[in-house]
Amino acid sequence: MSTRTPHQSLRPSYKGIPNEPPNLHPPPSGRPRKLQFTRRRCPWERISQVFFLLVLAAVPDSLSAQDRAHQLAQQASKQKAATCPKPNNLTLQQCHDKFPDGCSASPHPSYDAYLDFLKDQDPDPGLAPTKKLADADFKRLKSQLTQLSQSSKARRKAKANAKARSKTKKGGLTATNHASFAPQFAVLGEGNLYTVIAYLYFAEDTGNPPPGKSPNVETCNCKLTASDTFDYHIGIGFDSGLASQAAATHPKSGDALYS
Repeated sequence: MSTRTPHQSLRPSYKGIPNEPPNLHPPPSGRPRKLQFTRRRCPWERISQVFFLLVLAAVPDSLSAQDRAHQLAQQASKQKAATCPKPNNLTLQQCHDKFPDGCSASPHPSYDAYLDFLKDQDPDPGLAPTKKLADADFKRLKSQLTQLSQSSKARRKAKANAKARSKTKKGGLTATNHASFAPQFAVLGEGNLYTVIAYLYFAEDTGNPPPGKSPNVETCNCKLTASDTFDYHIGIGFDSGLASQAAATHPKSGDALYS
């Protein structure tokens, strides 16, 4: 697996904008700026339209760009949940080298190891994208993913009755069984690289949460708590009206506007 350093893997930077401390900024109504992924700390400047590379997941650079999805799916069964060392003095680089599928503080971890494996990939930003995704593509994917998810009724039956759980076979997609659906996700293109042109609704430094909230300590980063071991989360979409509201109200991740 390629090496990764804090706040560098697939981090966006804006042409012509000097670096500033990351923060939550909505897009303004001005002209669009071009967003390209580089290995530098990302400044969260307000923008209207962003160009960026969307990585649903990735595999080592030596694999064929057109078959990344299926190559990745073949590795799904190898990813296992693990317990982090005690004391946990790992650096972020040691974390990703020793635990490419993450680790938990629990002695009996149950997190989704394959999902963490996807999160921790670090593809070459110079690789060509497979396709440009538009609003219709996301709606189509959302519809297809819904078909993989359990209905609320099936979830209640599975929790209440072991016999009902066995009848549902492996059930639908949950928070811990991503690997069970790796072949289906590969057909949908998970693992390939894509380009998206969209509005940036918000940007979040997970290590610097709003007042009253705790930092987002993740298993994919070995539950590390040092200031340089957190990720950035961004919210994007295709609704210009929603983007205008963001510019006016300066929302934060988790606000009602995006719930």
